Amino acid sequence: MSGNPEPPARVSDAEPESFEECTNEVDSLRERLRLVQFELEQCEGALWQLSQLFHRVGLPIVIADTEGCITDLNAEAEERWGKPRSERIGGRLHDLVPADRHAILDEMLTRCRTGERVNDVERRLWDRPRDVRSTWMALSPMRDQHGAVTGVVLAEDPRELKATGRLLETVNEELRSLALVDGLTQLANRRRFERAYEREFGRAARQREWLSLMMIDVDYFKDFNDALGHAAGDACLSAVAQSLAIIARRPGDLVARYGGEEFVVILPSTDARGALGIAERARAAVLANRTRHPASKVSEFVTVSIGVASARVHPALSADRLRTAADACLYDAKREGRNRVRSVMVASEPKDSREAADDAESRGADGPHSA
Repeated sequence: MSGNPEPPARVSDAEPESFEECTNEVDSLRERLRLVQFELEQCEGALWQLSQLFHRVGLPIVIADTEGCITDLNAEAEERWGKPRSERIGGRLHDLVPADRHAILDEMLTRCRTGERVNDVERRLWDRPRDVRSTWMALSPMRDQHGAVTGVVLAEDPRELKATGRLLETVNEELRSLALVDGLTQLANRRRFERAYEREFGRAARQREWLSLMMIDVDYFKDFNDALGHAAGDACLSAVAQSLAIIARRPGDLVARYGGEEFVVILPSTDARGALGIAERARAAVLANRTRHPASKVSEFVTVSIGVASARVHPALSADRLRTAADACLYDAKREGRNRVRSVMVASEPKDSREAADDAESRGADGPHSA
């Protein structure tokens, strides 16, 4: 019948273009959903990290609304103010500072509501009422994504952290200094000598400069200790150290206690003749102290033997070679009677006729020098 309505179209009767459009729309919605889920996961991760930072930062942090009502605080703040988080939330910032600072806190809250960051809320630690320490706090506005101030954050002012950092650095520097000083003689210790020798040898090698090294030993020191005791031995070493420090007094010179009764002196920019002169003055200065030595076989007073090695340093020369040469000269000085200086000039290149001539000159005309 012509008057009957047409039956509704079946899905299979829809135009192919419309079906494809629906499929594309569904795919688009799925992609958007996937991106939203990804962003949500990212936000959850960021919130977790912020939560960890908030609670583990090691500084007391309190969050409040613009009227000063506490909405959250971290574990450090709980410990600092002596009450659990559950009891502090809902309270007021005014509970955290002395009553005579409430008016200042109100003024700071007012300024924070305008977006200003303000400092210097001073309070005494309530959990240590007898402590004279004061803590400087900073009050900062907290904003939403549109920039509107929605609350405030109370935390320790960075100035205190910087001051504490400077204090710790000063203490650490003093500790480092103590670690490089011999406690008895107040000279540089073996550790400091090793560092300085490596540095000076490297500098001399780069600039092809002279460097001299003196190895010094107190003669018959064990016998001195056996005869007079360790207290007298300590006083003897201190007197020797003072004499050496006076002789090697240029800014670059370093006198160190090498170990026991041994000392070492680094003489930058000093050739063989100059080093020999300094060594002889050092030997004479120790003898001039006239510290009695009842067990010495060379003098009635304390004496020293000195070995000196000098070189115009070249990259081909090793630092150990110069040190070994100085030590060998010290051994020669002791073997030949003590209370004397023995020296050698070390060549940079391998042993050749020129070095042999230098050795002969150094060991002959310039040394040994004895008292």
